[in-house]
Amino acid sequence: MTSDRPTRFDQHPLITLAAVILLGVLTGSAVIFSIYRIGFAPVEEEDILDAAFTYREASPVFHHGLSKNRSIDDATWGPITYRLRTNSLGFRDAAIRRVPLKSDTYRILFMGDSFTEGIGVDYENTFVGLIGDTLRDRQVEVLNAAAVSYSPVIYWRKTKYLLETVGLNVDEVVVFLDISDVRDETESYYLDEKENVQSRLFPDKETRKKILERIREDRVVDSLSRYLKVLMDFSTGPVWETGRWTVDPDLLDKHGRPGLERMTLYMNRLKTLLESRGIKLTVAVYPWPVHVRENDRNSIQATYWGDWCRRHDVKFINYFPIFIGPDPEESRSMIDLLFIPGDSHWSALGHELVARVFCQRFLERPAFAGSAQNPADQ
Repeated sequence: MTSDRPTRFDQHPLITLAAVILLGVLTGSAVIFSIYRIGFAPVEEEDILDAAFTYREASPVFHHGLSKNRSIDDATWGPITYRLRTNSLGFRDAAIRRVPLKSDTYRILFMGDSFTEGIGVDYENTFVGLIGDTLRDRQVEVLNAAAVSYSPVIYWRKTKYLLETVGLNVDEVVVFLDISDVRDETESYYLDEKENVQSRLFPDKETRKKILERIREDRVVDSLSRYLKVLMDFSTGPVWETGRWTVDPDLLDKHGRPGLERMTLYMNRLKTLLESRGIKLTVAVYPWPVHVRENDRNSIQATYWGDWCRRHDVKFINYFPIFIGPDPEESRSMIDLLFIPGDSHWSALGHELVARVFCQRFLERPAFAGSAQNPADQ
């Protein structure tokens, strides 16, 4: 399957729009985010701005994140409504709370994009929330610093900001690398002269004005695919192909290899940063539904980062064989259970699977196995 399928937008508008968001277009543009968030409601320019910045905000250092101390009962992801709470650090959490910069417990900082943020799912059902519940009696605290459309340049820059500027103390950072990271790195983000993250896809004022004018023509967003096409006029090309770079040789050359090179640059910087502070690093990779359908069990995403982790003595969790079992048909039959229907993100059941595997691996470590004592005291 290649990028010249003209009906893809109409067949799978949710997947396609999710891909746009994962590319960073969403978080660089109030317009694009609000189209998805508002859904089929009447659209006014004021509505667009209000919806886009209800609980997300720009950052001069790491480009964007979640607003601090917010309580939203009607966050939406397409037709899904879910609850979202953020803490004093601007991290997704179970409730609004003040997070101390230092902790007596073993503290894990999770970093990733929309999968790790847990978009479309209540926090207690996200894998980070479930891991926190499971490990709490082992004196382990988890923090979720992820947000939609992050990639390694932000994983590194935001972690650096949290450690050096905010003064947050953590014992381990767990990075969930997403398939979309390769294109985010090559087409979405770059560092300015101060090494702060900027976006290449942020529309200038004139482009934004044109998009708004198009939206106001009909007043009502009556077709997601229709408005996606409007936005695509101002973008870099079809984005639904983003996830296929591991199974399509042409896309591997076009997006995969350049993206992996950029990802490696910033993952190296993250590893150096953490190593200098004695902080452990764990890396996880996982498939999208397309990889399950294509039986991409031995994906280049997994082999590449597995090799990187071995070279750097980093713990590695490969979810490809977890989601893609030895029986391809059986694995395909689980797609609609483990992923949000018509979407690449995990359902609550998918999050539960991710959390269960992580906790199993984590509790196999000698410092945690069979003891509720704080491992920092051992």
